Amino acid sequence: MNNIIVRVTNASGSIFDFTPQNLDLRVDISAIENGNIGEIFGIASNEFVLESTAQVVEDTTTSPPSYYQLGNKVSDFFGTLDYAGAVATNPIISYYPCQILNNGATIFEGQIYFKSIVTSNDGYSQYNVGIVNNTISLKTQLEQLNLQFLDWSKYNHNFTYDNITGSWDNTISNGDVKYPHVNYGIDPADNTAPQYAFSGWNISTTNTFDSYTKPLRIWEFKPAIKAKAVIDTIFSGSNFTYTSSFFSSSYFNNLYILPSTNNQLGPAAANPVSQSIWAYASASTVPPIAVGSEELLDLDTYYFNNSTGYNLGTDVFTAPVNGLYNITANVVFFIQNWAPYLSGISHHVDLNIYKNGSLQPIATNRQYQPQATSSISLNTSLNLDAT
Repeated sequence: MNNIIVRVTNASGSIFDFTPQNLDLRVDISAIENGNIGEIFGIASNEFVLESTAQVVEDTTTSPPSYYQLGNKVSDFFGTLDYAGAVATNPIISYYPCQILNNGATIFEGQIYFKSIVTSNDGYSQYNVGIVNNTISLKTQLEQLNLQFLDWSKYNHNFTYDNITGSWDNTISNGDVKYPHVNYGIDPADNTAPQYAFSGWNISTTNTFDSYTKPLRIWEFKPAIKAKAVIDTIFSGSNFTYTSSFFSSSYFNNLYILPSTNNQLGPAAANPVSQSIWAYASASTVPPIAVGSEELLDLDTYYFNNSTGYNLGTDVFTAPVNGLYNITANVVFFIQNWAPYLSGISHHVDLNIYKNGSLQPIATNRQYQPQATSSISLNTSLNLDAT
C-alpha cells in the first residue's frame, strides 16, 4: 500500500486525502540559521499526478471479505473536469493548502494548484497538479526548543577520575561522552597548579602535568559530547528520522562538542538561565515608609522563577548552587509632602541588599535630593554558596 498521502484543504475547511503517482519531492534548502533548532527554510515546486480513483482496501476479517474506500477521489475535490463544459467544484485557478504525509508524519507543506487533466481513449483520467512548498515541517516541530530543554538524561554520570579516564576507552554512553585534554589556563592564586606542558626531562621534579607528582586535578577537565549524539537528541524531539552519509561518516563520528558556558577551570554545574528569577510587587500601592525608617520590600509575584530559590513569603533568595550571582533591583517611589530642595537640608533614599541576616547591607545605592516621583536602581554581583 502506498504510504504517501496528499492532504488538501478547500476554502470551506473540508479535508481531502489523495494518493499520488510516483511522488518524488525536490527541495532546495536556501538558508540554514543556527539561532533555533530546525530553522531550515526551503522552496520547491513539484509536479505530479494524482490518482483519479481512491484506494480500495480489502478487509479480510469479515466473511465474505468487505471493501472500503481509503481517501478521496480527485473528482470529489475538483469535480468531473474530464467532461466538456464541466464546472469545477473548487476553482481551479486558486491555490489550496496541502500537506504531504508519510505514515502520518508531515514531511512537506505548501500550496497545491491544478495544472491539467488528461483523459485516455478508454476514459481513464489523470489529474496533473503542482505543489509549491513554503517550509519544512521539521522547523515547526523543533523551532521552539532550546538544547537545554531536550532530554539528556542518558548521558548523566558521576564526575570522578574513573569516569574521566574511562571515557578515553568509551566507557561513558558507548563513547558519546569524553573528557578531552584542554588547556584552560592556570589560576594565578594556585601555586600548586601543574603547568599544562610536557617537561621532556627529569619529570619527577618538574611542575608539569607529565610528572607523576603533579597530575592534572579533576576540576581541570570538562566533558565533551559527540556531535552525532547531539543530532540524534535533536531528532528525538520530533517524529522525524534522518539518513545522512555525512552524519554516518567516520569523520563526523569522531567530532565532539565542548558544551561549556565559559573558559574557566571546572565544568559548568548550572546554566545561568536555569537559576534566574524575576519577582516584582504587583500591588498598585505599597504601605508608606516613615522618614528615617527602613522596610522590607515585599515582592509578591513572579514573572519567572527558574531557580525556585526565591521565597515570596519571606522575600529571601536562597542560592540553589554555588556561584556568582548578578542582582538587579529597581524601585519607583513617591514622596508624600515633598518640598523643593533647601540649602543645608539633605534628602536621600537608600536601596539596600542584606545577606544571611546581617545588620549591615552588602550592597547599597543612595539617591540624593530625589524628586517627588523618582526611581532608584541597584546592580551588583555576589558570590553565594548553596545552603
